[in-house]
Amino acid sequence: MSGRIGRYTYKNESILKEFLGKLFKALGSNKAKQIRKQLASDPEMIKIVKSMDTQRDRLAKKIAKKRKQDPEYDNRMKSLGL
Repeated sequence: MSGRIGRYTYKNESILKEFLGKLFKALGSNKAKQIRKQLASDPEMIKIVKSMDTQRDRLAKKIAKKRKQDPEYDNRMKSLGL
């Protein structure tokens, strides 16, 4: 199966999933700064990374608000180590 994401074309969906999985894993690790430098030359990727940052911040705020409002939810999150 093939398709397009922006100006990038992929032919095998499993390769795309593998690439995105590695990308998100690396963004979550300490290698995020290195990857961002490499992707800084592509305007489409800059837009995507900004969107991901915005969504991450929104999610963090939403979780913090929910933890303050719902003590049971806070206890469950603490039991998971979050």
